[in-house]
Amino acid sequence: MKVFENFNYLPLSGDPIFLKETARLVLGETLFKDLEPYTAKQGTVGGVNGIYMWARLIKVIEKKPVIIIGDPTWKNHIQILSYFGFTIVEYPQLTKNKMFNLLALKQKLIKYPKSYVLLQGGPCHNPTGLNPNRSEWKELAKVIKAYKQQVLVDYAYMGLGDDLDSDSFCIRYFLKEKIPTSVVVSYSKNMTLYQHRTGGLLILTSSRKEKEQTEKLNMMKPGEKIVVAPQ
Repeated sequence: MKVFENFNYLPLSGDPIFLKETARLVLGETLFKDLEPYTAKQGTVGGVNGIYMWARLIKVIEKKPVIIIGDPTWKNHIQILSYFGFTIVEYPQLTKNKMFNLLALKQKLIKYPKSYVLLQGGPCHNPTGLNPNRSEWKELAKVIKAYKQQVLVDYAYMGLGDDLDSDSFCIRYFLKEKIPTSVVVSYSKNMTLYQHRTGGLLILTSSRKEKEQTEKLNMMKPGEKIVVAPQ
């Protein structure tokens, strides 16, 4: 691996080595070998900017996006997505017995097909602390795939649960099931890099051409018009 050598300006897309190794951490070696050529990558200023960059990209592609989010959630989710004009559909994150509300989320997924769904990766959830277990992740994957949703995973607690492989289970399972998935990675908590605002956005695409187009869209200037080729 190339060692850090200087503090020169990075490309606008971010440090390519850092982003590649971030993808390796999130995907694991097996999926990384298969999917890295189709993974669009963008360096971000922490997790907040990752959510912002993703929302900005989706707004270019879709005029009236709908996104499903648990309630309560991290307040910046609502603020950023509202800013970009997303229709926000909320479901109660917890049941009355303080368990993950699998039924409520499934009902929203069925009611709003072809929408987006924001999930928080790993065993940690901000602010409730409770996420689906493995069997629930698998059940959600079936519904998401059937109703053609796309997933955004806010992965702010990578490695703070059991271990990297266990924490990344839902992301890797969705990808194995060929569910369109984007991941916002933040190193603020797990490496205590709050001040450094270190993060990345990974968008799994279906082809090298789509990957290149996605990375170009991430680099567009405010107000710049880019023609998006039909999928």
